[in-house]
Amino acid sequence: MKFAILASVALCLALSALSAEARKNGPPMKHPPMMRPPPKMMAPMFPPAPMGSVVAQAALGPTGTVMSMGKGMVRLVMGPNSMHSLDVMLMGTIPNVTMAHVHVGDNNTAGPVALAVLPYLMALPLSTINPAVSFKGELMFTVPFTSADLAAFSGVAGVTPAAAEASFRQLLSQAMLYFNVHTMMYPGGEIRGNFACVAKDCAPMM
Repeated sequence: MKFAILASVALCLALSALSAEARKNGPPMKHPPMMRPPPKMMAPMFPPAPMGSVVAQAALGPTGTVMSMGKGMVRLVMGPNSMHSLDVMLMGTIPNVTMAHVHVGDNNTAGPVALAVLPYLMALPLSTINPAVSFKGELMFTVPFTSADLAAFSGVAGVTPAAAEASFRQLLSQAMLYFNVHTMMYPGGEIRGNFACVAKDCAPMM
């Protein structure tokens, strides 16, 4: 019995000492909650480009006073044998898409069409998708084209496909080509972005 009383007294003294120490040092420190890192937007997994291709990419988004819930990524592949392609991924919400083109111009220019993508046309005049296409989520497609298509949209009478492709490649190396998605609300373009080569000086991929 005596031992139990002494143990009880010792426990009370210890708890009293801890309480006094807590009052002296303030409330116990709380560890901040674990913060999850922000989600990263994954780049589209485009198929490998053929060896010897010049590859460029354009990130699409609204510009100026345009209000849009859409964005996108476009990969341009200039193949070594005049066989080229555009890999397009559109994301978000874009209502009433009417056209999509590759244009000539810098970030602040509304330039002429260098290639019709939606609808795919092999020559002028331009036309719209009828009816217009709306989507929510992701829309991915590939459009092949040749140097003959570039010649048809060059605006130069009698230009050869080889000369048209050379001019297109030069514009690409100068960051003077952009992809533009047109809609009924924004006929001048809702989302757009200029192409930038993946390799330095637009060198072919090896």
